[in-house]
Formats: sequence, structure tokens, C-alpha cells
Amino acid sequence: MTVGVVIPDITNPLFPPLVRAIEAHLQPHGYSVLIANTDGFAAGERGALTSLLDRRVDGLIIASGQRDESPIADLYEAGVKVVLLNRDAGPVPYPLVAGNDASGITAAVRSLHDLGHRRLLHIAGPSNLSTSTTRADAFEAAWRSFGDMTGTVVIAQALSIEAGRAAMLPLLHDRSHGATGVVASNDLIAVGILRAMRQTGIECPRDMSLIGFNDVQFAEDLAPPLSTVRVPATSMGIRAAQLLLEALSGAEQVQETIMLPVSLIMRGSTAAVSG
Repeated sequence: MTVGVVIPDITNPLFPPLVRAIEAHLQPHGYSVLIANTDGFAAGERGALTSLLDRRVDGLIIASGQRDESPIADLYEAGVKVVLLNRDAGPVPYPLVAGNDASGITAAVRSLHDLGHRRLLHIAGPSNLSTSTTRADAFEAAWRSFGDMTGTVVIAQALSIEAGRAAMLPLLHDRSHGATGVVASNDLIAVGILRAMRQTGIECPRDMSLIGFNDVQFAEDLAPPLSTVRVPATSMGIRAAQLLLEALSGAEQVQETIMLPVSLIMRGSTAAVSG
């Protein structure tokens, strides 16, 4: 009567609401939750899964899926009941519960276009994560759809504040790209971008607008308050727990993607392009 929940980064504010929702749904059914953190590495994911299976969990909810060197295919071959959450793991035929990332990025680009921005940057996460590639692809498709915009994708080394700052700094020292708006792959990267702006004397949103992704708890308390795409973390956690309970009750698992709607929250980090 235990379920393992694997997350990539326990310090990322997106994941505690997911885990809390999973626990709240499973506990009335008699299940306890064991949490494992992978630190975003394939080796960490493999170690976490091995540890949980050694403890004989009944099933797994995995939010750390990576497309490179993922051990999740081995779980499927072994008949382990698994639901993927937030990220897929390549072609492994497990069900996936996620937010509609593409629609969120499209809305972000559209809002910047409406504010007069025509040159944009996207600071993407690592390309071995499905969320990063989905959002980067959606950014490319969105700016191209307008016909009067240009966009540049720059990949950050991690979904972290420091990685966002490191990716943004060279782009602020060399402004030849002419970008007046930035869309970040997640809110932690967005915080790093704000730090890089302060470090280089760029004022947000007067000089450059910024939109994040996830709407973590502190987003509206930043200076300026962060415009961002809100992900329905609680609903995602509950739906993943429901699917796993169905599988543990004997229902056949089928490959399906349940995509929940996201919403763009506009705050003080975005403004009409100046001049």
C-alpha cells in the first residue's frame, strides 16, 4: 500500500503542490507516498527507481522523465504500473498527465506581439526534457505564425536560477539581437534572467519584457511581479493519482496523454515596447 513519486528537483517550487495533491488523493484509499529526488540526472533517476522498487512500492508516479538514457522503458517491460506526470519519457507507452505547454507559450508570444514586441528571445531548458523541447518548438511556431516577428532560442544548462542568469548574461552584453521581449522555459530561469538584467543595468519591463512559465508561489512577489503561464499543478497531481489507482485496481494501462489547460497571467514584468 505504497506509491513511489519521483521528482527531478525537490527545491523547484512547481513540485511540492504536485506531490501534495497526489498524497491528498491517495491517502483516503489507504496508500502512503514515498518521495525520491533525482537532481535532474538520468543516473539519479535510475537510482531513485531502483530504491523505490526495492521497497516494493505498488506503483510509481514519475515526474522526472528524461528522453536520454531513461530507465522507464525497463519498468514497462517488467510490468510495473506507472503514470508519467508533467514530462514524457520518449516512446514508452505509459499514460501521461501534463499541462498544455504549447498553448501557454503561444499565448505568451501572442501577448508580447500585442504589446508591440517584434524581436523575442526564448531561454529554453535542457533539450533532453520533453517540457523544454515542447516549449521551444511552440515558441518557434508562434513567432513565425505572425510574419512580422523574429525569435531566437538559447538553451540554458538547467531549469534553475543560475542557469537562467548564465544563459542571459551574454545576450545582454551583446544586444545585436535587438530583442525587447523574453519568454523563459520556467519561472526559475525567469528569476535568473531578472538577476542578469539587474547585473547589467537593464530595467524590466521598460527595456525588456519577460514572461515565465509555471506561476510558482512567489512569482507575483518578485520585483517586478512576474508575468507567467499558470500550470494547474493540483489538478495534474490528482489526475495522475486517479490513473494510477485505476491501474492498481486492475484496469489496463493505455498510452494516452491527458493535457490540462494552462492560463497566461499578466503582471508587471511585461509592458508595451518603449519608443
